[in-house]
Amino acid sequence: MDSGIRFEKPYRRCDAELEQALREELAKLGFSNGAVESALKVALPLFDESKAVVSMSVTADIKIPLTEAQLKALNADLSAKLADYQKSVSDFISKIIVLLAIAHARQ
Repeated sequence: MDSGIRFEKPYRRCDAELEQALREELAKLGFSNGAVESALKVALPLFDESKAVVSMSVTADIKIPLTEAQLKALNADLSAKLADYQKSVSDFISKIIVLLAIAHARQ
């Protein structure tokens, strides 16, 4: 019997609401329209990139019952896929941190 591990669909944010909220918060902080547009020019592509990073999927073919060797192979496969995902998320977070550091250094 074939079986699979299924996960619910990931949360999808509304980009228009996110952009509006970012505009409002930057305006509240006193940034000019030009500064807000510059910030959005940097931030919105990062939000788009984040979708690709967090929407990665993992699939595994599981046939029941599993032998000890098959279970070890499945564990190794899922661990490797999780490690790839974690690296993608870590790289993306690092990119954001660098951009924040640059922005703060310019102040």
